[in-house]
Amino acid sequence: MGLIHIDFQLKLDLIDSSGTTNLTIEAQFHLKKANLDMVLTPGETASLAPILPLYNAKVIGVIIDKTGKIIVEFENGYLLEVTPDEKYEAWQIGCPIGSGVLLVCAPGGEVALFRK
Repeated sequence: MGLIHIDFQLKLDLIDSSGTTNLTIEAQFHLKKANLDMVLTPGETASLAPILPLYNAKVIGVIIDKTGKIIVEFENGYLLEVTPDEKYEAWQIGCPIGSGVLLVCAPGGEVALFRK
């Protein structure tokens, strides 16, 4: 993983040989590792310090399930899990930059696909 951007959202640049994929998280999410489960909130920037070990961490998998949950698995044992929000878009992921594909978790959990 490359850059981490923090403002009222959390933005992660996931980089591999095919390019850069942007993941934007706008809702509360879980950061998990072994017996650790932390709830982090993008709008509360001080709460996001625990994601720093993800800087330059290797992503080994991304799962989007039909309920709208997205899970990003890292080689260092961390999991980042975002579940749908009832009122707001929880996350969006552009796959990879330049492909023109954007997946958005709409309120309630439906995953919408947009193409440019």
